[in-house]
Amino acid sequence: MSDHFLTATTAVIADDITVLVAVGEIDRDSTNVLADAVREIPGRWIVADLSGVTFCDSSGLNYLVQLHNRLAGQGGSLAVAGARDFVLRTLKVASLDRLFPLRPTVDEAVTALTTP
Repeated sequence: MSDHFLTATTAVIADDITVLVAVGEIDRDSTNVLADAVREIPGRWIVADLSGVTFCDSSGLNYLVQLHNRLAGQGGSLAVAGARDFVLRTLKVASLDRLFPLRPTVDEAVTALTTP
């Protein structure tokens, strides 16, 4: 069991758009927390608010890619909002900014999802 702690909550903010708010550290022992939070969401578009995430390892990156692929298969997409410096650098080093939008705020991430 990990000593790290992660919480994840969701809120539907518009038709088909859900915000996933994660707080803590995303690692191999905590990605299941994210999966459980989004398992039953109704929307095809998710904004992952990572402003409260202090660490994300390769397991977390892999989960975000899997989530993006699942949503894309349903005609939707993923955007990431508010990632802190370390997490943002990690996402960019992995070139995930080419797969889905990385934005400073939830509002900007929502706009990135809804603007053609």
